[in-house]
Amino acid sequence: MKNTILITLVVTLGIFLTVIAVGTILFISSVATGLGRDDVAGFSNNKYVIGRPPTSYNLYEKHSGITILDNVIGYKKEKEKSYVFGEDTSYIVIDEENGSYSKKEIEKTDPKYKDLIKGMKELK
Repeated sequence: MKNTILITLVVTLGIFLTVIAVGTILFISSVATGLGRDDVAGFSNNKYVIGRPPTSYNLYEKHSGITILDNVIGYKKEKEKSYVFGEDTSYIVIDEENGSYSKKEIEKTDPKYKDLIKGMKELK
């Protein structure tokens, strides 16, 4: 009788600890891969995110925290490439498939600039 109660107690405790461990793993993985409380948009499976620090929006690499572009004014997501625009003449092109990015410059007076920002989601 004592052995049956002990076995039942051990099995119940094992199940309880397993449920807690699985819940903890799911919570940590969702926090690590999802957008955070101050994140506005994610790119390339949330490898890069636009976050809102106290003064302005910034594009940064989620896992390292390295800032890629300061003073973000908007972004445009497309299937293969996304664009993140800074308030100066720089913008970032993110390859959504392979997760790489490149920084580019364009003058706001350039006629191509209007085409580039068409459909941009503006950040305020």
